[in-house]
Amino acid sequence: MIVFLLALGMYIWRSLTSSKTFLNIRIFSNSFFSFSLLFFGIYQFSNLAVNFIIPIFLENSKGTGSLLAGFSMLPGTLIGALFNPKVGKLYDAKGPKLGIIFGNVLLVISLSFLSINTGQLSFLTIMFLYIGFTVGRNFPMSTIITNTLDKISLSDKTNANAFFQTTKQFLGSLGTSAASLVVSNSISLEKGTHNLFILLLCLALFNFIGVFKILNKKSLD
Repeated sequence: MIVFLLALGMYIWRSLTSSKTFLNIRIFSNSFFSFSLLFFGIYQFSNLAVNFIIPIFLENSKGTGSLLAGFSMLPGTLIGALFNPKVGKLYDAKGPKLGIIFGNVLLVISLSFLSINTGQLSFLTIMFLYIGFTVGRNFPMSTIITNTLDKISLSDKTNANAFFQTTKQFLGSLGTSAASLVVSNSISLEKGTHNLFILLLCLALFNFIGVFKILNKKSLD
């Protein structure tokens, strides 16, 4: 972590002082882009955290076989993939608001059920809640990227897309690490899973409230 922070600091300093810029980090001075990237990163953080914990929870706490534990996420993944084209069509027809609000509502509902009834969750319940989680996550994630790139200057589109892809990888890895940390520091796997779902629900509520900051933004300053 220390090496990472030092390297990041050196990179930022070099980017701000050199005439040869690899990526334009000055784009972060705009709150619209920074908040869009933050909300997107939280969705990806939650995505990998849930993907990490559900099979482990089913197999080790509910006694589900490893094959079925992995299969529990297949319907949600397939349905989420099928919904992706619908997200783009909805954005083209109605703009960003409807997709982001619908997705956030579905995300909060699914995480609420996962958080409240963690100990009583069955295989089928988790499978159906994961479908809601995946669809609810996909709508705002895809919409935020499209909405941001639509409102950014042509010269910065490549930079913005690079930052989105980097954030996706970094926050995904962080989500897995955080999930492991929360579970390993709890008294039991069930309690740790419950605590993780509570954390993700809080993050979803934060996004639900904060995302309105970017919905009415007409352009990147």
